Amino acid sequence: YSPNTPALININDAICEHTSVHFLSEYGMIPQACGNLNFSIHSGYPGEYSFKQEKIKFGSLEEKVYLTCILSDGDNLAAIGKKARQFWPDQNRGKLPLAWNQGPFGYDLIPDVLEYFYSTSTLNDYQVMGCSGAGYIDPKVFGKKLGKKQPEVYREFLRITKGYMDKLDLREIWPLKTSIKSNLKFAQCLPGLRGLFVNFQSARTFRGSHYEVNGVPVFLPVVGPWADEEDL
Repeated sequence: YSPNTPALININDAICEHTSVHFLSEYGMIPQACGNLNFSIHSGYPGEYSFKQEKIKFGSLEEKVYLTCILSDGDNLAAIGKKARQFWPDQNRGKLPLAWNQGPFGYDLIPDVLEYFYSTSTLNDYQVMGCSGAGYIDPKVFGKKLGKKQPEVYREFLRITKGYMDKLDLREIWPLKTSIKSNLKFAQCLPGLRGLFVNFQSARTFRGSHYEVNGVPVFLPVVGPWADEEDL
């Protein structure tokens, strides 16, 4: 196999999600969660697609706390159907700003479906890249088993990520399993990157929920994904 080959898998089959991601990442493979779906129809669907986002224009920020709400799991192409059926048609969509996690390999596998989301977005819908760039990798161990080739393999992964950022007009990434070192690598190697929304675990405090690497803001969740109303 060649490093940076996408692996289309159901990451919860046989071994657990995190073990799967860790193992594939060590060998420089790019996991793409997709369940047991057949993409042959969508990937061959004729059409010319333009993936551009219409962005809200902000003035100067006021002295207040701003919240960002991001819907997770869009990188799992098996979850796209649920998104299309359950969340996207909701009559309340568009009333409040909401970011949607998007899997880059959807550009190749389901371009017609992505075009549907882009073309029907409101000004309050915004797409971000997830998770961890071109695919669901563990940045801390990516290419670890490849010895001296590891740095170049990781740089190539970031080049692939940058290509999909440009194709899909994505300027923010939601990477998982990150560290300050891996976040710095994202910031240094991805021109045009405007922000990182990292991990799932709550930062616990507002003071610990944000910092900056190489001029790129990094945000940690203030509320974790399994929060209940009391946490809010």
